[in-house]
Amino acid sequence: MEGKDDSGVVETYRRSSYHKVAFIVSCAMLMVVSIVAAIGLGPVKIGFIESIQTLISHMVGEISDPLNDYFIWEGRLPRALMGVLTGAGLAIGGCVMQSILHNNLADSYTTGTSAGAGFGATIAFIAGITLTTGAYAVVLNAFVFSLIPTFIILIISKMKGGSPLVMVMSGIALMYMFNAISAILKIMADPNDLAALLYGTFEYDDAVEQLEYFLKNFTPSKIQSNEGYLYSSEQLFS
Repeated sequence: MEGKDDSGVVETYRRSSYHKVAFIVSCAMLMVVSIVAAIGLGPVKIGFIESIQTLISHMVGEISDPLNDYFIWEGRLPRALMGVLTGAGLAIGGCVMQSILHNNLADSYTTGTSAGAGFGATIAFIAGITLTTGAYAVVLNAFVFSLIPTFIILIISKMKGGSPLVMVMSGIALMYMFNAISAILKIMADPNDLAALLYGTFEYDDAVEQLEYFLKNFTPSKIQSNEGYLYSSEQLFS
């Protein structure tokens, strides 16, 4: 009887493992399809099959369409891959939080981490207070201030016994506190600083210059020539 019971448990475990592997493989395939579909979307629409052909032609060194190759490899593919990495990081972080707190609703919001990061970005844009200078000043501010709720929760949990309920409730309280302070700063902020905060514009001047250059060179009356290929603005934006 015990042998039969053991064989049943083993069979159930194998079946469960098979379903998990199949689910992971299916998600990986769906991710690849999503990446290819994403790089075809934009002002210049590129078909699904055409996107695959452009990727393969670039990897083998036989570029048939330089413009599509530029759009995909220089702009869209890096953003798509960064989106995949960002999503994977968020998934891992969420899994860790939910495992530690034993709560399926635990995330960066209920622990106050997102509110702390938002407060760091707010004082960087509105008050001009940053820990460093340069393009990553806002990012560093957000990262450092996101750690403040984490440390406060750890201190409170040690003082109050460290139960998951105490940690979650402390995080929610910190979330409302940081959100309230951020809201006060936004009310008192200059409209331009507030717009920069809402749109997350780190290099506003450079973005404007790039947009002006693009509009000047891709107007309806002009044609862009690229290694023997002629592209009108109608082709670019259709």
